[in-house]
Amino acid sequence: MSQSRLAEIAGVDKSYISRLEKGERKVLSRSLAIKIAELLNLSHDETEIWLISGGYVSPRFQKLVDRSGSKLIEMISLLDEG
Repeated sequence: MSQSRLAEIAGVDKSYISRLEKGERKVLSRSLAIKIAELLNLSHDETEIWLISGGYVSPRFQKLVDRSGSKLIEMISLLDEG
């Protein structure tokens, strides 16, 4: 897929996609990173690497947090107190 087409579908400027590809910019949001991964048909592993490299939580970890988020927050609070 061309940068122009990807930019058009993702709703961003072509120059932004070019800078992403060159490593000059990071993805603006987790949702945009996921959208780009889907548009590029990245595998689950590739998507996780893509998200983590952009500083975002991977889908697998996000599901874990969603399922047990309150317990995780409680555990972190205990660590802060200790």
